[in-house]
Amino acid sequence: MNSTVYQVLCSYAGSTLLWSHPWPVPAALPFPIHATAAVYVVLDDGGRCCYVGSVCRGSGGLADRLSEHLRDPAKRVRWHAVWVLPLQPGTSTPEVRRIEGVVGAHLGPHGSRRLPMPKPPKFSVGCPAIGVSA
Repeated sequence: MNSTVYQVLCSYAGSTLLWSHPWPVPAALPFPIHATAAVYVVLDDGGRCCYVGSVCRGSGGLADRLSEHLRDPAKRVRWHAVWVLPLQPGTSTPEVRRIEGVVGAHLGPHGSRRLPMPKPPKFSVGCPAIGVSA
């Protein structure tokens, strides 16, 4: 994982990306990034993607979710760094899960067991039919 791969992952979020954070954060408490909606990528000490997750909560958000994960002693040992895609507050849960699925499909984490199926984004504007004249 590097900043170039991170930018590709950000493109999957599109306009729901709140801001770019193109460097990892240590997987330790207290976690410094506060976002109510986010997709996060966890790396092991060898720099391999071991987990992709998401959070969509009204309060506490990402910092609380990572705190829950890090209560597990095995995760505290294995998890080394976290890359975060902070998403706009109010991003719908289905959209957060869609982004998580696409990011997970791209990275193939070795420790995530239940990633959402990757799906293309839904657009609110219809596309004109091909071959139909106005």
